Amino acid sequence: MKKVLALFLALVVVFAAQVQLAEAAEQGKPATPIKKSRVYPKDLEKDLNYSGTVTISATVNAEGKVIKTVVMRSSGRPKIDKIAMEAASKWEFKPAVDKEGNPMEVWYMIKFEAKDFK
Repeated sequence: MKKVLALFLALVVVFAAQVQLAEAAEQGKPATPIKKSRVYPKDLEKDLNYSGTVTISATVNAEGKVIKTVVMRSSGRPKIDKIAMEAASKWEFKPAVDKEGNPMEVWYMIKFEAKDFK
């Protein structure tokens, strides 16, 4: 039952993030990445044998900085999820703006695939 509730809540958050991004796109301009961080530290690449995806929800403030990250779809490996969250937290964005041109806070979904971990 807990897994069903957790899945439902994750779906609600994903839906809310998509609605927020769609509204930002309609009313102004959505956030766009301007600096992406390397996912897997180069010196640890030999240790990783991974294929799959991790989806991270990043809260981007009005200045374009990531202020919070949450795993929306886990890789099934906590180490991989942590690495993806750390990488996402270092991204920088051109801030989203509303229809009046004012910067605003938004959620941004980041999907890391296996190729991003090499």
